[in-house]
Amino acid sequence: MDLNLPAMETTRVLQSTAILTILVLMVVLGTFLGPVATSEGKPLIPAAEGTLTGLLIAVALVPKAPATAPERCFRYAAAALVVGLTLIVMTYPLHMTLLPSPCAAHWRSWLMGEAFEEYACGPSWEYAGDFVTLLLTSIALVLAVLRFKTPSSYARNSVYCIATNWFCWVIWALEDYTDWCKKTVDAHEQVNVINKYLAALGKFLNALLFVWIAVLVLRRTQKMDPSGWQLAVCGHTAWWLVGIIAAGALCTQLARFIHIYLGTGDEWTTVSGISAAIMLPIWIYFAWLHAQAFEANRRVLKEDSELPGAVVVQVKWALRVLRTELQAGLILSIITGAHWALTGVVGLFGVEKYSEAYFVLLHCLKRLAGIADAWGLLMLSGLLQRNGGHAVKPPVPTNRGLRDSPDDAVWTAKVEELAHRGVRVGDLMDFYQQLLEGQVMPSFDPRYSQTSDVAREAVIPMSRVDEDGFALASIWNQQRPCLAGRMVTHNWGNRFSHLVAAILADATGQAYFADVVDALQTLEDFAEFRDSLQNTEQVMDATYWVCVFSVNQHASICGGFGPCPDTAYAYNQWDAKRRNSVTGEIFPLCGCKRKKYFNNEAALTELNKFDDLMRFLAENVPDFVHVTVADDDLDVFKRAWCVAELVEGSALNIRQTLLIHSTACLDKNYSKLKTLDIQACEASRAEDKDQILSRIDDIQGFNEYLGWLVFDAEGIFSGFLDREARLSLVGRLSERARCDKDSKV
Repeated sequence: MDLNLPAMETTRVLQSTAILTILVLMVVLGTFLGPVATSEGKPLIPAAEGTLTGLLIAVALVPKAPATAPERCFRYAAAALVVGLTLIVMTYPLHMTLLPSPCAAHWRSWLMGEAFEEYACGPSWEYAGDFVTLLLTSIALVLAVLRFKTPSSYARNSVYCIATNWFCWVIWALEDYTDWCKKTVDAHEQVNVINKYLAALGKFLNALLFVWIAVLVLRRTQKMDPSGWQLAVCGHTAWWLVGIIAAGALCTQLARFIHIYLGTGDEWTTVSGISAAIMLPIWIYFAWLHAQAFEANRRVLKEDSELPGAVVVQVKWALRVLRTELQAGLILSIITGAHWALTGVVGLFGVEKYSEAYFVLLHCLKRLAGIADAWGLLMLSGLLQRNGGHAVKPPVPTNRGLRDSPDDAVWTAKVEELAHRGVRVGDLMDFYQQLLEGQVMPSFDPRYSQTSDVAREAVIPMSRVDEDGFALASIWNQQRPCLAGRMVTHNWGNRFSHLVAAILADATGQAYFADVVDALQTLEDFAEFRDSLQNTEQVMDATYWVCVFSVNQHASICGGFGPCPDTAYAYNQWDAKRRNSVTGEIFPLCGCKRKKYFNNEAALTELNKFDDLMRFLAENVPDFVHVTVADDDLDVFKRAWCVAELVEGSALNIRQTLLIHSTACLDKNYSKLKTLDIQACEASRAEDKDQILSRIDDIQGFNEYLGWLVFDAEGIFSGFLDREARLSLVGRLSERARCDKDSKV
């Protein structure tokens, strides 16, 4: 992740300066201007202090980068604190009824719902509403805190937002209690000061919460719409809408506070109503814009949801994500819009604060909006969904395998021998360094040289010993058995640097291998990359079975290129395979005396046992994994024997992973993914292809399984994805589909 460190440092300095300024201002106001009040004697400074406290919280929660997940002990401590404070606030009125004071009778009448003064509906309903809202918002916050285990700026901001929502309701509950206390106790002035402070703080945080939700919504929309084609209607960005929403929210809350808590004239009620009336259409437009972006992506993807290719797995997942987002967004938008609408009605038509109409219109709706905000944010954060969320993994195809293992002891012994030719990552890196240094293959070019080039001009010469020859893995292991922990399926036509990069990426737990490829282009970059792994013994000692190293090439291909085909097309393919892809020269042949074994001696050849080899490793290696390395053009899925290994792996129900170069590789091959069909695979012999396909019970099911492997390679199931990252993936999928359609016009 490329972070702008100077910009981050500047942000931290500005944040610290703002926090210090606010604290100094709060001290000055509290120390020197405490007596300042309205013309009616109501204190102004507590209200100002409450507003500054809200501003302090807003500045302190400015997002920082990189986002870090809190430690487990901190998460549990924070959850315990939330539970404790919630219980204290919820049960405070009950405790007050048990105290031996003159207030106890008043609190009991309050809880019983006896109407008094201007309360038409009885205070107990207000307490009941606060009780339920606090309970549900605290549960949402506890779940968010406990589930925040993975670094994610969006998840962190969602947790902050849910926490702010919960804190607002704690403040408003305390405000209600102090509002009642000032009518029943002698310490009227002190309680009145606290009441004004809490009222101002709650109003400011509520405005901050509304703006924060709008920011999160816009961030999600932009991630899903990276090209900006849906947001273009707003100009280059839609952040100006958030600015208007922020101004309207602050204006509305300020007007309501001035009118209700400082006892000014009715003109402030009108200001509040007008602000809300202006905010309502802006919010509707903002929600409509958000829904349009979702709906546009849904329409694009819907057209590809019935295709037979592997891409259908991704498309169906994306459609489920979009449907959930639209439903949740619709609920939040309706409740929030209704709250703004009724705020405008109350302000413009002068509904009394504690009248029955006020209670029915705003009291219940306000609490419902608070609950909806908390749970909506929790659901849309992705914190409750792990490992793909809406994805439905297709069943592993019930294939029958390529053949039944022969009972021949010679065959079984050869399979076991092959399985113990694992390649250590450390030895692979030594070999690659020799290639870069030009010691063993002067024509090697990391940008172009294919695996077939390296096999012919480096692997075969290095594995020859006098007149004999061995697998290069056996040479590296000094003829000692080394059981492989993973088996690699790859295409010999792929660039060799990509094969090595994919293995190193898998060993280091990376989702893509493009960054590793960049580190393999020069000796200097490779040395730097290797130094970063030197202290990681687990990586350097990881073992892989790779056919180019683990198969004894001297017992098969080293002495020739096979018979020359008769047809022009077949000849051109055959001729290309016997030439160096960089220099165009025909590969030199090896003159060793090792006997060659092909299909005419099935038990002794090493070229027909990949399926039995995989079965042996799966049975004898704990946590065995089958790794498939995809080339830039995804031609690995066209090679019949590569597909055969995927078939066998699925039949054995072992873990299979697919490593790809980058998301750009999937972007440019979207058309291939749409039509990916194993029935179109190629083999040197037609009977090999027929044999492989005959063992697959459900061709379409297997195509979807391949699609799942491609999908998994994009990282959706390798770990946690927050909602923003999930929508970013949906946006990439729809962008691929859109570009594919545009290219056909």
